Amino acid sequence: MRPEDLQGMQRQIESVLRDYASRIRNTTNIEIVRKVLSQVQASAAEFLRQTGGDPGAHGWIKTADRLPTPADHPGGPTRKNSWGKDVPIDHVPCLVVLRAHPREVALLPWNLRHECWDDASGDDFYCGAGDVLHWMPAPAVPAEEVPDGE
Repeated sequence: MRPEDLQGMQRQIESVLRDYASRIRNTTNIEIVRKVLSQVQASAAEFLRQTGGDPGAHGWIKTADRLPTPADHPGGPTRKNSWGKDVPIDHVPCLVVLRAHPREVALLPWNLRHECWDDASGDDFYCGAGDVLHWMPAPAVPAEEVPDGE
């Protein structure tokens, strides 16, 4: 199975979960809850079947197979600018395995415009595409409430 197929399945499961959450948030109808839960279970079962029961098997992507795209950004392909308008993202944060250090994991942003790996600040060139063996999109930052007064 190609990495793109697995990522498509991940997105499908995430979509079903979002739909599930929105449907049950304000319902008291148990049949709706059961139906949507069944959809989630079916999607998850298909995902596990196609990954051989190892959901982590798809995590690392060979740089030779493909490079990050805006769709890989954990926050989505756009962000809000200071005027509240959606604008395309310019970097995709990724966990990477460098050719020079194949037993270590680093966090580097993929620069979509210049098609290279930038330093951790996302400001300067760090290395070329071929200097990274494997990558995976970084997870989204946890949403936490900030206490009043901070």
